[in-house]
Amino acid sequence: MYCREAFPEASILKLGMVWPLPCRLIEEFVKKVKRLFVVEELDSFLETEIASRGFPVTGKKIFP
Repeated sequence: MYCREAFPEASILKLGMVWPLPCRLIEEFVKKVKRLFVVEELDSFLETEIASRGFPVTGKKIFP
C-alpha cells in the first residue's frame, strides 16, 4: 500500500509467494515497464535474485 500511495501512477507487481521466484511473471512485467524498482523490507533478497537472473533492477540504492 505504501508504494501505491507514494507512486499512484506506477505499475506495481506485488509478489506474495517469492520462492521459487516467479521468473516468467517477472519477465512479463519487465516488458511492460521502463524501469524496474524493487521495494522490500530489510534485506535486498528479491532485488538480488531478480538481478541474478539478468533483469535490470534497482531498489535499495534509491529506497533504503
